Amino acid sequence: MIDTEVLAWGLIDDPDPRLARSIVELSSIIEPAAAAVAARRRSQDDMDALQGTLGEIRQSRVGTVQRGGATRALHGHILLASRSPALVAMGPAISAAADQRLLLAESGLTLPRDELPIYAALVDAIGVGDPGRAEMEMRQLVAEAAVVSHGTEMARVERASAQGDFS
Repeated sequence: MIDTEVLAWGLIDDPDPRLARSIVELSSIIEPAAAAVAARRRSQDDMDALQGTLGEIRQSRVGTVQRGGATRALHGHILLASRSPALVAMGPAISAAADQRLLLAESGLTLPRDELPIYAALVDAIGVGDPGRAEMEMRQLVAEAAVVSHGTEMARVERASAQGDFS
């Protein structure tokens, strides 16, 4: 069981870099798989929730609390659309990764670019039932998040992973 209060405590004020890194690593393992499963199992209700949340992302600015909350919700909807109790149970860890990015946004640090096109492509891939593309888009999102969370070296590794280059 993952305790969100313990995770939040470990990431607020003076975050432990090892905990922050491990949460991003967990996210990079879980979320692409969850996106692929969601593309296979999503319902119309799931797509309505994903499209609604994507609309909230479109209406918010990069680096704002509103954008952070909407992206966090979208990640949660993807876990729910997977219809996998085990993946849904990973929600607190995934939320902790999103909360970490939200705290960075609130402090004035933002992602290096607007991720809206990636989120739109991800929701589209899930909607058309393309697990491979959904997984790839989520890998790209996790790689972009690594830029803020852990600097350029971690981002380089994540981007190489997203492109299938494991050298």
